[in-house]
Amino acid sequence: VALVAAGSASGVSGNLVGDLLAFLATATWGFYSVAIVPLLRRYSVWRISAAALVVGAIPLVITAIPQLLDQRWDLEALVWAAFAFAVLTNFLWFTAIERVGPSRATLVTNLQPFLAALFAVALLSEELTWLQVAGGLAIGVALLLARRRPTLESA
Repeated sequence: VALVAAGSASGVSGNLVGDLLAFLATATWGFYSVAIVPLLRRYSVWRISAAALVVGAIPLVITAIPQLLDQRWDLEALVWAAFAFAVLTNFLWFTAIERVGPSRATLVTNLQPFLAALFAVALLSEELTWLQVAGGLAIGVALLLARRRPTLESA
């Protein structure tokens, strides 16, 4: 992940605060994913998702009140589709945690910076640097190694 960040056009020093926030977001998402495991034993994925969305929306709405008062709500269909997709991915995330466990599910979040770099290439005509490719390969190898289960001989 660090290689992907370092390989951006401006490098890590281009916006260190932004890079640190990205790493912090990944760490807090991992913590959150592990912390909800006990809840998944008692409640459905749908109930936890609904509660998480409501709890997360409260401070967001409070801080957004000034802008919400002036917000036009006649948004394009693509905006509403993106919102629905965001809600769906939350449900899918909890389902993944329920099925494979938080440690395996959170490993995949390390792909986010590399996938973001690929989307920047496709959508924004950004250039992909060799450091970013190396970072993507390192993430992929790490995911493959993490999938391997120890055998009785190696344990």
